[in-house]
Amino acid sequence: MKLSDFVVREAIVIDLQATSKEAAIREILREANLTVHSQNAHSENQGASQAPSQETTVSNDGPTAIRVHVCERNREVVGVLQWRLVEPEAEILDLAVAQAHRRKGHAKFLLERFLQLAAKNGVREVFLEVRESNAAAIALYTNFGFSQSGRRPNYYSRPTEAALLLKRKLTG
Repeated sequence: MKLSDFVVREAIVIDLQATSKEAAIREILREANLTVHSQNAHSENQGASQAPSQETTVSNDGPTAIRVHVCERNREVVGVLQWRLVEPEAEILDLAVAQAHRRKGHAKFLLERFLQLAAKNGVREVFLEVRESNAAAIALYTNFGFSQSGRRPNYYSRPTEAALLLKRKLTG
């Protein structure tokens, strides 16, 4: 798989309509036992169709604005990263890949592009929570320089489970 096979798109969450991309995002999150973090989503495509977008910029929509980055392969949404900016920090809310596309580098690709974007736009630190049993995600985040900063018992439901709090400092 070549880097040119992927596209990163940013969708600022404002009003989720029933488009195929939005339905795909919902399905990927559902498969991962996650949810869309806003009642609303508006899709805003940026970047070339053959290469990952590196021209995406962070807008100043305030601390409650949820951003959604999707990874597409052959125009199909295969992964999603939801996050919010709370300057000078960012919080990753969810990172998920469609079951049929897991273990192919999509999560790594999304996380790498997100961290580049965050650093480029002055984010100093990134935070997230991850299920304590999610060894694959913990390994991914550790490989990207995240370290554990805390633990929240009984944070998740279905099943009830603790969350590990992870953080990473960025230099920009």
